Amino acid sequence: MNKNWIKLNRKLLDSDVFKNEKLLKIWIWILLKANHKENTFLLGRQKLTINKGQFAMGLNKSSENLDLAKSTIHYWINYLEKIGKVKLKKTNKYTIITILNWDLYQDVELQKNSKRTLKETNKKERRMNKNEKEVSIAETSSAKNEINLVIEEFTKINPSMNFGNKTERKAVEWLLSKYGFDKTINTIKYAISIQGEKYAPIITTPYQLKTNLSKLMIYYKREQEPVKGSVPNF
Repeated sequence: MNKNWIKLNRKLLDSDVFKNEKLLKIWIWILLKANHKENTFLLGRQKLTINKGQFAMGLNKSSENLDLAKSTIHYWINYLEKIGKVKLKKTNKYTIITILNWDLYQDVELQKNSKRTLKETNKKERRMNKNEKEVSIAETSSAKNEINLVIEEFTKINPSMNFGNKTERKAVEWLLSKYGFDKTINTIKYAISIQGEKYAPIITTPYQLKTNLSKLMIYYKREQEPVKGSVPNF
């Protein structure tokens, strides 16, 4: 952007700044005074670096330039900080004023780049959301498949098992969340293998397995020494 001019947004017309002529004068003056690039200079014996969108202000000089009382300038620059237009760094000799969002408001090229970056970011987020949705669908499909496989194990002893029974499917979900697929299948196979045995708990459905797990554990420990990997640790 040419260093001899600034860009004003028409939104200024609807802002609180526009409603007060002194505040508006000070705000435009600040915009015009701000550095268009980084600059380093000596202020007395102190080396001072002023970045783009900043400038060092002294009240005496500012009062002369603006033809306003120092108290008026002091009041309104503090107000500008309060409403989020600037940030002030005060010393006993000067105040460094930083215009917030200077690049977005004043640098046309950066604004274009910002819009382009936002557009690219939105596209990336849409792609990520799509991927997450696909993963979610895949995970849901996999979970449903595991539930059906677990219920299918019970059909070996209970051919009348209803795959759509909500109570049984909820019981399967609980078993899978507690033990995982492999341990759940191993437990079912063991429970089915002992049906009809003396003292063996009756387990022909997922819900019965869920509610009789403790009985199954007692039976298993009493009847045989646990074989590692044969059934899950209850």
